[in-house]
Order: sequence, then C-alpha cells, then structure tokens
Amino acid sequence: MSVADDSDWYDPAVYPEIRGGPPWVMEDMIDAQATLPEALSESLATSAPRLAEMLHSAADAGEPVVVSAVGTSGHSARAVALILNDVMAQSAVAAGPAEARESADQALAPRRKGLCIAISHGGLSKSTARALAAARMAGAKTALITAAGSTPARDLADVVLTTPLRDKSYCHTIGYTAPMLTGFCVASAYREETFPAAGLARYLRDLLTMRSRGLEIGRELGKAERLIAAGSLIDVPTARELALKIAEGAWVPTAMLGVEDTLHGHLVAHDADSALVVVVTGGPNADVAADRAHELLMAARRIGLHTAAIVSPDLKNRILAEDVSAGLLVIPPADLPEIVTSLLGGAVALQLLTTGLVHARKTNPDLLRREQAPYREAVAAGGAKHLRR
Repeated sequence: MSVADDSDWYDPAVYPEIRGGPPWVMEDMIDAQATLPEALSESLATSAPRLAEMLHSAADAGEPVVVSAVGTSGHSARAVALILNDVMAQSAVAAGPAEARESADQALAPRRKGLCIAISHGGLSKSTARALAAARMAGAKTALITAAGSTPARDLADVVLTTPLRDKSYCHTIGYTAPMLTGFCVASAYREETFPAAGLARYLRDLLTMRSRGLEIGRELGKAERLIAAGSLIDVPTARELALKIAEGAWVPTAMLGVEDTLHGHLVAHDADSALVVVVTGGPNADVAADRAHELLMAARRIGLHTAAIVSPDLKNRILAEDVSAGLLVIPPADLPEIVTSLLGGAVALQLLTTGLVHARKTNPDLLRREQAPYREAVAAGGAKHLRR
C-alpha cells in the first residue's frame, strides 16, 4: 500500500477502512453480494411495483425510458436497460424502449416525456442529479436507484428505490450488482411474478466458486502494464465494468472496446506488455460471437499479449487453450435465464479477476489512491460530487 503524503487527511467517517494488506474491504463486499437479493426483496416491496407501473405507462404511450448514470453506476445502468428491454420488448439487445445514457448527456439533451431512471449508489453525483432535473423539465417522470439516504438526487425523483447495503470500499462492487438486482426485481414486478430472491442469492454464492481460478488468472494478467477489456451486446456492461475496476483497483490503464472493433487498428499500440480479456457469455448467435472472440484472441497472442476470457459453460469449447495464456474463467451454470447468468455471472467474474490483479500488483483498491494528496485534490478539482450532507 502506498504511504500517505501527510498524517491528517484520514477521516474514518468519510474514507474506507485502511488495511495494510489483503483481504481488502472490496473483497468483503464481493462476499456480501449474496445477501442482497433477499434484502432487496424487502426494501423494494413497495417501490419496485410503483416503478413497474411507470414503465407500463411509458410503454403504453410509446414514450422513451432512459436509464442514466455515470461510472460504475453507469455500467449498471447499461445492464438495467438490457434487463428492462428483455422484459418489455422480449429482447435484451434488440432495439427497445429502454436506453442507457451517460448522465451528462441526459442532462444536456434530455429525452422528452417518458421516464428517466437514474442510478447513483452514493447519491452524490452532480451529473446524475442534473440528469433528473433535466428530465423533469422535459416532462418525464423520474426514479432513482440508490443506497444513499439524504442526497440531492432523492429530492428530484418521483419514486426512490433504496438498495439496502452500501459499499464500504471506493472500488465499488455492490454499487454495480445492487442496481442490476433491482432491475431484475422491477422486471419481476412488471411481469407480476415473484422476485426469485432465494435462487439469486444461491447463484451469487455459487459464483464464488470461481474465486481461486479468478485470482490465478488475475495474477497472470497483473504482469501487464496496460489492458483491453472486450465485449459486445449483452457483455458490454461486464467489459466496461472490468475496465473500470482494473483501473481503479490495480491502477493499470485499461480501455473497453467491442470485440470486432479491437481488431480494427487498436492492437497496433499493444505488445507483450499488454493484456486482453474477452467476455463472451451468450446472446444472439452466441456461437458465432465466440468464434470471433477466438479469432481476436489468436491475433492478440500472435503479437504476444497476455490473454484471458470470461465465458459461459456453453461456449467454453469455442475458446482454445492456446488462445488464453492467462486462462479461461468459466461462469458456473444455473437454472436461471441467460440474461441473469451473463450479467450476474460476469459481474462476479470480473470482480475476482480484478482482485487477482490487485494482489499481484500489491495495490490497495479501497481508497482509489486517496491516500496520495494529488489524487485527493484531483477529486475536488474535478467537481463531480456533491458534498456529503
């Protein structure tokens, strides 16, 4: 762990617990995710049906549904949009009523009428609050998914869906999965079905069986000085969140690209000091998508990149052992819809890979380098957050 630049910056009421080594607080939060489904079932008992009614109204009127956020919440917003389109239009990845938008874009050019669902785990994002305000001005109904109590964003929402567990690490994991699980809960209410809390909790515990393999692959990837996370269609949220987690937690510069786009020029900037992780877990024409992932991995190996892949059980045989120098992480099967296993399975897989990189590079993921004065001061200079109330 890096040594702090001064001795008076740390306030335990503001910053995560400082630990001298693993297990990091982030790892505690990964384990705690299995408690979320059943806790959400209680905390969303009233608000999820209310949001489902708002979704029905928007759909009946042919009006837009925007899911808006930034950062980790922005990646969960993309997942929630997929979940809502899956239930509202019977396809997660085809054109549907739900659209994910970065909160700054929604604030600058809001969609007219309809519904805007904002996600802000800590409730302090200025751009997310501006997105809600702009949506109201454009005639939209508003909703907020948050773990926070009193925040500016809550005052701008017609309905607030409060998730019951707040991340204790700045390298958010629960901040990613809690909104996603909220999306599944709202989808159940939309269908007038019971939210399968016990089954989801069981699956989240099963996903932790990937831990040793994830840590092993992550340690191999930790040898790289830069990384590409590639994923398309249903795997875009997972690839985007993987890129952010590795940057935040392991301090490795990471970019997210589509699988096909990676082959069109980007590999020129990479060599044996780089790594590539491809995510391919399902969706339409999944076999074809997996074959294209295999070709991308072969191209990267020819240049000398460290390579790995996160795959579903049905697609693991499409990726060859020689394609993945760091290894293959196979998501456990479950008797759940593919959208659940892709998104939740991918979430835990990316978190465990990140933890492996963190251990290999001996970084503290919990503080996002706030123990170093320039990084603390950069947060204030960027002005992205409201002050805590």
